[in-house]
Amino acid sequence: MTLADQFREEGKTEGISIGLEKGLLSGLIAVRNSVLRVLELKHSHVPEGLAEAVRSISDLPKLEQLLVRALESVSLEEFAQYL
Repeated sequence: MTLADQFREEGKTEGISIGLEKGLLSGLIAVRNSVLRVLELKHSHVPEGLAEAVRSISDLPKLEQLLVRALESVSLEEFAQYL
């Protein structure tokens, strides 16, 4: 493998890594926004403390679970128990 090939391979690997990071971040933001939107639609108002708690979560499976909880919960207090 030539030096140029090595640089190309490193650039390709770095590009894939950056793309995956951006994709994950976009996904996290989308699910966070979905959780907050569902809560807002169901309850008219989401207290800032609760919204900040949701925004601080960076675990995608946890956010996906919270989206289901947002749909199923009867009250904001019930939803907050799952945070």
